[in-house]
Amino acid sequence: MTQINRRTYARWLAAVVGSYGLTSMEEGANVADAQPGTKRWEFETGGSIDAGPTIVNGRVYVGSFDNHVYALNASTGSKHWQFDAQSPVFGSATVVNGTVYFASETDENVYQLTTDGEVKGESWPVSAGSPIRSSPTFHDDTIYFGTVDGAFGGADNIYALRPNGEDKPGWPVRTDGPIESSPTVTPGGIAIGSRDGALYMFDTDGELIWEYQTDDAIISSPTIVDGTVIAGSLDSNLYAIDTETGEHEWPEPFEMNDSIYSSPTARDSTVVVGSDDGHVYGVGLSDGTKRWEFSTDGPVRSSPTVAGDTVYVGSNDNSIYAIDAATGDERWQFSTDDKVQSAPTVADGTVYIGSDDNSLYALAADGNVTSDGSRVRLATLGHVGASFPSVTDYTDETGVVRTSGLRTAISDWRSGRIQTALLRKVISAWRAGDPVE
Repeated sequence: MTQINRRTYARWLAAVVGSYGLTSMEEGANVADAQPGTKRWEFETGGSIDAGPTIVNGRVYVGSFDNHVYALNASTGSKHWQFDAQSPVFGSATVVNGTVYFASETDENVYQLTTDGEVKGESWPVSAGSPIRSSPTFHDDTIYFGTVDGAFGGADNIYALRPNGEDKPGWPVRTDGPIESSPTVTPGGIAIGSRDGALYMFDTDGELIWEYQTDDAIISSPTIVDGTVIAGSLDSNLYAIDTETGEHEWPEPFEMNDSIYSSPTARDSTVVVGSDDGHVYGVGLSDGTKRWEFSTDGPVRSSPTVAGDTVYVGSNDNSIYAIDAATGDERWQFSTDDKVQSAPTVADGTVYIGSDDNSLYALAADGNVTSDGSRVRLATLGHVGASFPSVTDYTDETGVVRTSGLRTAISDWRSGRIQTALLRKVISAWRAGDPVE
């Protein structure tokens, strides 16, 4: 096949899809009958839940400050198992190839479990020798995460571990500050922030591609879309950096009125992120201009997700909000009993999100939708389904790639989550219209 520009190819595919008159992203979906924002179930733990939930094969995986990781039935909230991690679980779990990866903060270990909650592999858990607040991210048979060593007098490392627990050659690498940001990984590289104020881009061999310096710490986890790394800084600015050159792409950073702990997500032409100034912002992906802003009554450290035409996010005012993704208008609000700093994940019409009141909530979403913003698609701070999927991840319940599945694959390809070879397989399966083996 002749090599052509990726964006041109994506536009061509969209035109092909449109020519068949198949335009609905939710074709054949059964929209949930529950009123949006109503509680489906609540699961109480013994500590705050700041981690973003991960939903795979009908199970919700989430960590708590009560020192445990839980696997729950996604439909009912009933507990399959819990695992004692010996210390608070600050970050999200990554589930891939039948394996659950997560990090325990002051226990200083990264764990590899089976989906039945048993330690997997003789060399696990692996000690990082320092507290871990970064969420592990999986790519190409490797788990990437950062540590906060520097805060305790050690090195500030970013690790890359193989399933056998050994370091990938060329890793770990160092920055000049503790790392609480979680890595976002695409075939083009690993983007991560540091408390030294820099945003880093490494290749998969551990070589530095570039670093971009801001004026304060980067706790926010970056997202990547259409060749651009988006990240917030405690200097109150949102930055857009070219993945290849490390140059800032917007005329100027988008400035807010307080620090940015929230991790951004992008969908279509809009970046969505929260700020400690109490607002959620919709920012133009191409130029960094404000599209809309939504006001809450507390700092927004929750990392938003986009599902369908709705943004879901929590606030330190104890509430969970659903916001119109196009206008920034409120659709509904759900109150909890404490701050909501967890990153929500939406799967099959249900919003899963934790609260500092110790509970994980499952709320009815606005239709039978699933998170499709860049953060969740790149498996940063929680994800839906397997990371870096196969053709079967784009099929419906009958095993057939429908138009909605094709469009999802195109979106994943444009964000860098999947490579061209997999996109071509999805296209072939869509054209064939037969169940995928």
